[in-house]
Amino acid sequence: MTGPRPRKSRALSSLGFGVALSLLAAPASAQFDEQPYHGGPIPPNTHLEVRRHEQLARDAALTMVGMWVINMFAAQIGDMVCNGCTEHSYDWLYLPLAGPAIAAAMPGVQQASEAWPVILVADSALQAGAGLVALVAYLLPPRHVIVPNIGFSWTLIPGATRAPLGLTFTLTAF
Repeated sequence: MTGPRPRKSRALSSLGFGVALSLLAAPASAQFDEQPYHGGPIPPNTHLEVRRHEQLARDAALTMVGMWVINMFAAQIGDMVCNGCTEHSYDWLYLPLAGPAIAAAMPGVQQASEAWPVILVADSALQAGAGLVALVAYLLPPRHVIVPNIGFSWTLIPGATRAPLGLTFTLTAF
C-alpha cells in the first residue's frame, strides 16, 4: 500500500546546525496548498495573504548562528589546550563573522596547523555569506499568495494592552 510521498522540507538545503535548528523552529502546521497570486479575482473559499521569504531568511540566519556556535566550542578547546599562553589567539573565535579571519592571522593559530588558518578564513566567509543571504531574503519584496480559508486563525501575543503582565489571545473567523 503506497500513499502520497511526503514533500521534502526546504530546510534540508541548509548547512551545519542550520538544518537542525531550522527543523526545530519550523511551524507546527505544514504549508497547505497555497498558490501564487498574479492578479485577478480570488477564488471562493480563499483569501489573499502577504508573505515574506521567511524560510530562506530563517535558514540562512540559523546556519550563520550554528557556525558561530561551533566556533565558540573551538575557542573553548583552544583555550584549554593553550594552558597559559599569553596571546589568546583563539579568543577571536568568539567574535562572529570577522573573528575567525582575525584568529587565522594570529601566530598561535598558524603554528597549530597549516590548514587551520585556511579553514578559519573559509568559515568567516561562509558566516558572512549566510548573514548576507538572510538579510537579502528578508529585504526582498513580499509575495502575495492565495490561501484556502481554514475557518479561523489565532495569535497569542505576550502582554495585554494597558496591562503590566498577561497574554492577548486573538481569534479571527473567516
